[in-house]
Amino acid sequence: MRPADVHRAVWPWARRLDRPLPWRGERDPYRVLVSEVMLQQTQASRVAELYPRFLDRFPTAEALACADGGDVLRAWENLGYNRRALNLWRTARAIVDRGSFPRTIDALDTLPGIGAYTARAVASFAFDVDVAAVDANVRRVVTRLYGDDQDVQARADGLVPHGRAAAWNQALIDLGAEVCRARGPRCEVCPLRSMCAWKRRPSSPRRRGTAIAFEDTSRFARGRAVAALRRAPMTVARLAAATGLERSRLDDALDSLVRDQIVHRSGRRVVLGPAT
Repeated sequence: MRPADVHRAVWPWARRLDRPLPWRGERDPYRVLVSEVMLQQTQASRVAELYPRFLDRFPTAEALACADGGDVLRAWENLGYNRRALNLWRTARAIVDRGSFPRTIDALDTLPGIGAYTARAVASFAFDVDVAAVDANVRRVVTRLYGDDQDVQARADGLVPHGRAAAWNQALIDLGAEVCRARGPRCEVCPLRSMCAWKRRPSSPRRRGTAIAFEDTSRFARGRAVAALRRAPMTVARLAAATGLERSRLDDALDSLVRDQIVHRSGRRVVLGPAT
């Protein structure tokens, strides 16, 4: 499979797609970073609503670095996975201490909470570094295109056209989100259908697992506690009443939130944010 053939198939499709998102075409590395952290495990439609509001509150890395950790967590409301907010805050402080925004993958990868994907995403979207940003959507496209999950990053890197990493990565992300979906893929309209190994595979019956109700998960309990603490610090007893959680379950949630520095204890009260 030649990269040029893949490019000729994808570019016209990408140009026709109308998927307005507030971070599309963004080149400012701080704004790119904020969007990428928000998009981790959160639907793009929800991020599209909250991303501008967060940037109004913290328009620069300097503004975020100077903020109180609790205020950052309050501004993160409805995005979930609150550790991301603290990692973003710590990253902003590291960037300010450094004196400039790092431009290479290796330098970005040293920032707190920035993993391999986010480093590559910021490098490609902000600086057009010729590297693939392999999120779940791109991984699915590449895996299906080649018919296996071997060397996904290397294969995706090999498809990046020189000097056009930002536009190409966005095109593959859109292709995975709109067409090559995890459930109900729209193979009939996919620009890569003629060369896709997954499309040519024999069909096999799907197995369904037993799902755990979200209300029974630790994430639900943690989220209820954080939502209540966004309003004000509380004693554990008052927090139990506000959340409706059993005391043992609340204690487990608070222990994990304290370990993650999302909350801290001040005397008898539980306070949102890391201890200062």
